[in-house]
Amino acid sequence: MLAYADPRAYTDRLNDLFTPSGWTRDYGVQLVQNFERKERGSTERTITAKIVVTCKVTLYGFATHTGLGEEWGRPTPARRPSSSIQRDNQRHH
Repeated sequence: MLAYADPRAYTDRLNDLFTPSGWTRDYGVQLVQNFERKERGSTERTITAKIVVTCKVTLYGFATHTGLGEEWGRPTPARRPSSSIQRDNQRHH
């Protein structure tokens, strides 16, 4: 089971409590690339990225809170650098 909260519910609640001009929400998204990892139960290694999302909520006159979430990107099979593949292709022609 995956935990999920509808962001619209939070937006509506904050608008009710502080009005739309009484708070802000800012998102930052970063992609960290080139992780080599092996899935549980798999023998194949993959090259993937990690996606990190930071959310900063400011309630004017009260406080600011920051939280973050992360998730693995969609993996691709690990492979040799393209330069070594090109050298192999040139040898065979």
